[in-house]
Amino acid sequence: MVIDYKGVTFSFKDQKRRKRFKRIRLIVFGVLILCLYFFIANMMDAGSINSVQTLMLENKPAEAAEKFDQVVIAAHSDQALALLDDPTDAEKNILGVIPYQENQAVLHCDESLLPSKKAAWASWNYHIPQEDLGRVAVTYDMNILQRIGAPRELCVSLNLAKAIDPVKIYRELIYHHPVYNPESLAARHSHREINGVNRTYYAGAYWGYGFHEDGVASALEVCRHFGKTL
Repeated sequence: MVIDYKGVTFSFKDQKRRKRFKRIRLIVFGVLILCLYFFIANMMDAGSINSVQTLMLENKPAEAAEKFDQVVIAAHSDQALALLDDPTDAEKNILGVIPYQENQAVLHCDESLLPSKKAAWASWNYHIPQEDLGRVAVTYDMNILQRIGAPRELCVSLNLAKAIDPVKIYRELIYHHPVYNPESLAARHSHREINGVNRTYYAGAYWGYGFHEDGVASALEVCRHFGKTL
């Protein structure tokens, strides 16, 4: 498979890599199908969800509310808490201590954001800026991280837009990632205290370390409540 994007060619050079890509895609698709089999309340236009599983939609009359037997909220922890009309103390204490933070991501090919010595290039390259950014500063070398066979060094940098040559920028995006501190790290282990207890289930990468795989793992934990798995 060869993909050309803005003059950059991506190639899957061998059969093993293609098979691995297909497996990952199948797993993600399977998890989404299992979650959608019930209901994923990941809608920003949803007003609130109460303890009797009534979904109230914004700008809609009360009689337009919909009722469900179970609800799966696949959203960030702060979004999930905001969706609940009458959260329990446990939901407040657990979801409320796992905050999210905005991060600016830039896809580029500016090698100056990587270590000066090429031998030191790694999948994750951390920066220590002179000024305190109040958030992480890191550059991912995507050629190494995802084994992309590209003729240019494709990088994704977080919160370092000012340091990147504008000519070498492909795209800028805003992401939100969970922030971990002693309280939020401890709260991750309380998933079972609220997951399914009030016929409401929670899936999200914040239950792990914020990675895509953590989101999949939490979705599978929800599916097990209904006797479903991959």
